[in-house]
Amino acid sequence: MSASPDPIDWSLCTFEGAEREQLRRWSLLPMRAKLEALDEMSEFALRTLENRRKAGLPYIDPDTGDPVAGTRQPAGAVEEPPNPPPAPPPATPPSAH
Repeated sequence: MSASPDPIDWSLCTFEGAEREQLRRWSLLPMRAKLEALDEMSEFALRTLENRRKAGLPYIDPDTGDPVAGTRQPAGAVEEPPNPPPAPPPATPPSAH
């Protein structure tokens, strides 16, 4: 067996190590590449939001941060009518003293 030319850096195999490496690589990018990446991420987020809205799926409103419920029913779901309001209690006759 031959030795691997690039030994594995196990410190990058943790959440903290991976995050540190991601930040290190991001910091090496030129500003133009960072701005292009941000534009692409923004466009992707807007397309994803619009696709969820069209499909009737729930999403988070980007302007308010409030959750918006979806309108799509799960497969096989049957919409049931709401329960009727409860009947009022029977009137009690006035008591005679």
